[in-house]
Amino acid sequence: MADQVDLVFRTVGERTSRLALRLAMENIQPAKVHVLENINPFWRTVQKMLEIPFRCETVVFMDADCLILEDLRPFLEKNTYPHIDACVLDKFRGRVPAGVHITRADVVERMSRVVIDHDDPRYYLKPESWIRSHALQQMGKSNGLKRFQILHDFEQYYEHIFIKLVLRELRSRKWHTQLALAQRMNKWNFDDMDFLIAKQAVDYSRNNFCPGSGKDVHDLLSSLPEIAQAHIQKIGLKRKDDLSNDGVVTLRNSPMLQSEFMRPPISKKIIGMGLCPTELKYLKWAMEVFGLIISPSYTAAMTENSLSLGISPQSIQDDFDGLIGVALSPYYHQLINEFPSGQFILVKGNPEQWVSEMETKNSSGRNLLSRTARQILLGQEFDSSAIEWVKVYQDYYYEANEYLKRYASRFLLFDLTKGHSWKELCTFLQLPLIQEPFFGQLS
Repeated sequence: MADQVDLVFRTVGERTSRLALRLAMENIQPAKVHVLENINPFWRTVQKMLEIPFRCETVVFMDADCLILEDLRPFLEKNTYPHIDACVLDKFRGRVPAGVHITRADVVERMSRVVIDHDDPRYYLKPESWIRSHALQQMGKSNGLKRFQILHDFEQYYEHIFIKLVLRELRSRKWHTQLALAQRMNKWNFDDMDFLIAKQAVDYSRNNFCPGSGKDVHDLLSSLPEIAQAHIQKIGLKRKDDLSNDGVVTLRNSPMLQSEFMRPPISKKIIGMGLCPTELKYLKWAMEVFGLIISPSYTAAMTENSLSLGISPQSIQDDFDGLIGVALSPYYHQLINEFPSGQFILVKGNPEQWVSEMETKNSSGRNLLSRTARQILLGQEFDSSAIEWVKVYQDYYYEANEYLKRYASRFLLFDLTKGHSWKELCTFLQLPLIQEPFFGQLS
């Protein structure tokens, strides 16, 4: 529980800075505010914020491109998660975790001790999450996510939009993140100059930047503000006027935002399970392409007892469109009752890959059977050296499929060994067909 909350407000002169800070003060009610101003690139800002000697239970790290439109204090008072990313409404990407990060003080302290790998380009592209993920991993903790009525990247200056979308493109160089960005761009309204500048930034990044090493990314980010300013000047755009209180009120009351804020997570929760982590990763990527929010930590709390008692974290009802994880795999009997309108996807992949993993762990001599195997066998006492992993795999999929196919309208056996792809997923979820190769079929 957060008895005392500090706010770290990061700004590089965003158009929303003044109003963002005022709204944050009203809706967070921090005991102390630390303003970090005009520190570039962002990794330097992160370095500075981790040097602050905090004397509080919780720190809210917030960027000045965020407009908090609801009272966060009730959540802060009851929150016990080590870290929560706010799931905000981003102008260019829809619902995404960004901009506001609620972090327990012990996690912040551990973040300050993470050793930085200056050769890793990912550190420079996403320094805060890079450090935090290492800290949470070292602590054996997981990341959380919660929806809030927070606007992100609305009403920004053109040069800041350009910088942000160059960064977004650089962070989207994997196949699934490229496809997710492309899906969002298909919905952009180019009558709005913000979207036109965003498109120019994405194109500019693709055509001009191919960073490899950490130094490449470091040098690029250092020069990006000047590149953005030169681009805006070249196309002759006049700088936007200062943002007024009336402008925010108009934005807040717009029908588009009201419909987005009022739109709950989908009622038919998507429940994805299976034995192979790689294949389940493909399913998670697909949900990202669809713009759906999947719980990052729900599976960590999944136990046989909690399900048998009919208990599930309320957040799955309030904040997420679904959950996916190997840890769910033994519990399909309970889950089908837990989520009576849920859509269940059983992902079947290459059995040899899973069998090889089990045999490798078994042959190590240290009984390093994965948590997956123990869950599939539901904690039974067994001689791991005698387990026939092929049979375990075959039995699991036969039994799960036989049980779940009773609920045919709510169940999809997504079999990558039979070439299942976007067609089967989109048909089952009643979504527009994506005309691209599926991840598991990429060469």
